[in-house]
Amino acid sequence: MANTKKFAILTCLPILLLIAINFVAAANETETTTASVEQKAYDWLLNQSKNGNYENDVFSTSLAMLALNAVDYKWGVEEAANWLNTHKNAQSSCWPKTACKTKETAFAYWALKNGDQGNISSIEEWLKDAQKSGLTSGNWLLEVSPSTSPTFEGACKVLYADERENEKEKSVTVKNGRFPACGNVTFLDMEGSCLNLPLVPSTDLTIDCDGVTGSFFITIIYKSSNIYKIVKSENAKVMHITINNGCYGKSYKSSCDSESSFYVNLALKETESQFNTNMYLEEVYDSNKPLNSMVMYKLTKNAQYLESLKSRQKTDGSWNKKEYDTALAILALKDDSSYQQQVDKAVEWLKKQQKTDGSWASSVKDTALVLYAAFSTASIQLPGCNDAKKNQNERGVDCGGTCQATDDCCYNNQKDEEEEAVDCGGSYCSPCTAVSLCDTDGKCEPEVGETTANCPDDCEGFEGTCKNGVQDSKEEGVDCGGVCPTPCPEELCDNNGKCDVDEGEDYNSCPDDCEGYCGDDVCDSTETNEACATDCKETGSTTTTAECTKDEDCDAGEFCDSDGQCQTEEKSAFPIKTILVILVVVLIIFGGLLGYKKKFGGKAKPSQTRPDYKPFTSQLQKTSGQASQQRPSFQPEPAKKSRVEEELEKSLGEARKVLGKR
Repeated sequence: MANTKKFAILTCLPILLLIAINFVAAANETETTTASVEQKAYDWLLNQSKNGNYENDVFSTSLAMLALNAVDYKWGVEEAANWLNTHKNAQSSCWPKTACKTKETAFAYWALKNGDQGNISSIEEWLKDAQKSGLTSGNWLLEVSPSTSPTFEGACKVLYADERENEKEKSVTVKNGRFPACGNVTFLDMEGSCLNLPLVPSTDLTIDCDGVTGSFFITIIYKSSNIYKIVKSENAKVMHITINNGCYGKSYKSSCDSESSFYVNLALKETESQFNTNMYLEEVYDSNKPLNSMVMYKLTKNAQYLESLKSRQKTDGSWNKKEYDTALAILALKDDSSYQQQVDKAVEWLKKQQKTDGSWASSVKDTALVLYAAFSTASIQLPGCNDAKKNQNERGVDCGGTCQATDDCCYNNQKDEEEEAVDCGGSYCSPCTAVSLCDTDGKCEPEVGETTANCPDDCEGFEGTCKNGVQDSKEEGVDCGGVCPTPCPEELCDNNGKCDVDEGEDYNSCPDDCEGYCGDDVCDSTETNEACATDCKETGSTTTTAECTKDEDCDAGEFCDSDGQCQTEEKSAFPIKTILVILVVVLIIFGGLLGYKKKFGGKAKPSQTRPDYKPFTSQLQKTSGQASQQRPSFQPEPAKKSRVEEELEKSLGEARKVLGKR
């Protein structure tokens, strides 16, 4: 039983040690903020802004602008827009100005339009022209099929614009659903020899079959391998359609790049543009990429893409365990309330990934997209005109700049930016008068606009005299006091024949009063170590002047030694936190040992052993005269120290060494 208790106590000691170490570590951690996830994230994001730009990157700045506009932070949006506009290629209306890219341009266009920031139609035109023909392996087919009447005949005109945007027209005969002059086919290849249309990206077509009798459907079909896709079909005699035959490369008209194409199409969809490259996206679609499924759902509203996202969500709620991919998935899923469970699970995962500084992945791109996708409806406190801080583009606290309409800085009794004096001058306030500039306080203050002309009482003689090395008539000392802005140092010596040590006088500052005075902590020329050991301390054969009598006489980080000299404190090799941990661990071990000794300590009980067995016959052999032989009394050996006790003494010794150094 005793062994069981002993084992239990020894087993508990390591657990107690771990608890103590965790307790001390927790005590040393920074106090956890009570700010919400959203507030911390927006605070972090705003701190990354440098005059409106984020990471000096167009894509990151555009994402940040979208996130700030979602919570209606107008100043942040305007500041980011100003930076984007100054870094746009003025000739081509694209970003960045030195090497335009399609993705960056599309997102800058989205952010500016979303924030209602200026005329941006030229940007959309650049994006439209930046396409490259992407569907080179498929065919665009025209079908004119019967509806109610199987018999019809006539000519259909095809109107389009060529590569130079010149209006063109071609004609083709159709009879009962076939094209007799073009091989009598049912599906006419519009790029074939019969029509030979130059289908450039985003070709606008008009199919005019008004001259054909009867009732029929006009249908445009895209054929890729053995797959036929109806692009548009109308039971009408005239149909207008845009053939989206393009893709986007990373730059203007460069080779097709699927990621750039998806990003550009997302931006175009969110800005309600009328052109896209859907057909190319369908051909390169990869269900394993959240970006692809999200964009395809945004473009088509087909729930199959949401189901694809749902099936690829991990059990922890993320997509690919990446904050950015998870935010992309949320952008699509949150549009359909039937996927709210998946959205909630994803949001909870994102909250767990937030860093202590408020960011996600320490990235503006990730943080801005997460905020835009998952926390765009958050209620947060943003910089404003009533937060008692000088922020945004304010000239003063809560006034000027974007706050000009609510509180003019020219009436706040402060000298704010671009003011010549308090509430006057500069480009905002009314001109300063001599009265408003001069406060007649006896000191010339040129930094607030005082001069000899407008403030003679304060500044007469100021110009040119406060740096001439002479005490002039309106100065209290040499180039100090009086009209000079530099105050004179306080005089310590009153030359009254008495050494006023309490007032700071000593032989150095007041030799006439303190020469030979023993007790001013200065070993002057008339004092010796024998006559005044307090001021003069002898070291070997030399006399040392006392520097100090107490630690306060020395600089920070120094102490006054026994010789009256200031010495640098030796830093402990261990930080204070480490010392605290050691002390707590030592105390717990010591307490555990005391408890153990109290429970199981005391004098050791002699072991009870059975007497040696002796047969009965041996007892008969004893004679009555034999003296009984007694065994010598048992003398226990001195108890050896246990390993725990030895470790305890070693730890206490180390702690004493550490504390002795401080």
